[in-house]
Amino acid sequence: MKLWKKGVMDQEILAILMSNMRIADQRIGDIKAQGAALTTGEQRLTALIDRYGASVVKQAIAEMRHRAERQMRARIAAIPDGVYEGTSTVDSDGVVDAPLTIRMKITKRAEDLTFDLTGSSPPCRGPMNSVIATTKSAIYLAIKHVFPEVPINAGTFGPNELDDTFGPEVRFIKAPPAGQANLAPSAGYQFFGHVHIDGRSEVMTVTLKDRANAALWSIGLEPRLG
Repeated sequence: MKLWKKGVMDQEILAILMSNMRIADQRIGDIKAQGAALTTGEQRLTALIDRYGASVVKQAIAEMRHRAERQMRARIAAIPDGVYEGTSTVDSDGVVDAPLTIRMKITKRAEDLTFDLTGSSPPCRGPMNSVIATTKSAIYLAIKHVFPEVPINAGTFGPNELDDTFGPEVRFIKAPPAGQANLAPSAGYQFFGHVHIDGRSEVMTVTLKDRANAALWSIGLEPRLG
């Protein structure tokens, strides 16, 4: 499913997305900004490749990442080794009138930082839950503010690790071989989820299926009351 086709936004796909978003009228600006950023990036990267060649551009990108990581590691190394902890509170999730706790523990060893959010509030009913991508982005942003002079790219965040011990757990993996990406659906790497809730037991069964409707992986989730 493509939102943009030949450079033009598909209005039907957009309508589906917007109907499933909170404050959709505010999100359209974000979507258009992301599209414009990708278009500009494609144009400028293409211009660089046309001028210098793909090999030189790849080497330059790798060097930029290495330099950014070296700079970040040098600044982290200047921080005394140890454990740094802090807690913040959000008044409520907008649905349940109860405070939410965000607890952070940062362990610094040599040139590395490890971030541990164990002890933070569990998932809530309101729109305040943070998926792993958003959580990592928030941490990366905070580190960037601490060291604003370090160039920002993938290398900047190499020394910063998020402790997933009590976070997302990998249950099933089916991915294309290394070096292969953006494959056609016919390659067999297109999946969809199927959810069934038993009317008597209230157990929710989530099943991952492939294009042929074959079940690849499944899990049953017991209801939690109270």
